[in-house]
Amino acid sequence: MNAFLAEFGKKLADRWIATLAAPGLFFLGALVAAYRLGQTGALDVRDLQQWLSTLVTGNTSAGTVIFWSAIALALGLVLGLTAAALGQLVERLWTVPGGSSFFRRLTERRRAQWTEADGRVGAAREAAAKEQGRAAAGLQNNVRRASAALDKALADRDAISLLEPERPTWVGDRFRAADLRVLRFYDLELRSAWPRLWALVPDGLRADLATARTAYAESARLVGWGVLYAVLACRWWPALAVAAVLATAGWVRSRATAGVLADLVETAVDLHAAELAERLGVTADGTFSTDKGRTVTALLRKDTAADGS
Repeated sequence: MNAFLAEFGKKLADRWIATLAAPGLFFLGALVAAYRLGQTGALDVRDLQQWLSTLVTGNTSAGTVIFWSAIALALGLVLGLTAAALGQLVERLWTVPGGSSFFRRLTERRRAQWTEADGRVGAAREAAAKEQGRAAAGLQNNVRRASAALDKALADRDAISLLEPERPTWVGDRFRAADLRVLRFYDLELRSAWPRLWALVPDGLRADLATARTAYAESARLVGWGVLYAVLACRWWPALAVAAVLATAGWVRSRATAGVLADLVETAVDLHAAELAERLGVTADGTFSTDKGRTVTALLRKDTAADGS
């Protein structure tokens, strides 16, 4: 047990250093550069080197090095925790409903773009159907070209949202799409069912879900670091470039990681909803249909009749 605890503590420390302390130490270095160089001499690396050399001269004893290393590590962890907290705020912003006027305008703009793209999908689908009809009649056709045009129209529409937008961001609508698709196909309320499903999914799928959730949180944390560097840019303008790169990378990664996480959640429902019904005493016979979903939702909500009436 002692060996296990020691190894676990080592892995936990490695994770903290990798995800929080190491980026925090980089930011601390940028903070020192900002303090010394300011805006006018922002790229004067030689001046920074000379200043640091002057500081460490005569202060290289083992005790001094250990003391300042511990201070730097502690500050790095504090900065990492700050970025993580900002990342959690970013996650909330990505999934916020379009209630306020600002978010409502963003949602309306995305809805207009989606409606226009959906119109192109309809036109492309009609064109593909016509080409299929001509091919069946033995007439000259461009089935492959029409099919490629339809695929592109669908991809363009899905890049805006899988369903008609109701959230200001793609990420918010992607998670909403997972909820709605489960509700429409199974009549199962995912919010009520998920804690129970999590207890049933096998270790492999649970690990995949945890990895996807961590990756999604890390993408939001990148944006959090971008915010911190943007604040630092008030003193040192090169930090603005770093902020732009981090925020852009976090935003791009958020779409990919949110998509993977939503797909895995739907996978858990598709593969294990019948097992959940059986555990709750609802005979599913290996399949899960809307009447079973309605009954399971009623049982889990505990505020309606179990038969869904």
